[in-house]
Amino acid sequence: MLKTFGVLPGEERARRITRREYLYCILQQWLDEEEKLEELCPACRAQAMERRCVCCGAPLSRWEAAENTAFDTERYQTLKEGHAD
Repeated sequence: MLKTFGVLPGEERARRITRREYLYCILQQWLDEEEKLEELCPACRAQAMERRCVCCGAPLSRWEAAENTAFDTERYQTLKEGHAD
């Protein structure tokens, strides 16, 4: 929520917000998003709700969304074995 309003967590105005106010704002944002989806036709709504790659925008399946494509398995194994570059 702070990102939406461009507020850093350490700022005074962020520290003054109560948990109840955070919850209220988050729920209102969620309701706003739901209202936007309700205004779309079924095809556009399905496309808007589809998970997509943050780099290229390609659709992601549930399995692909769980994978970190930037993860270097070979480097991980090297570091795991205690061999640093």
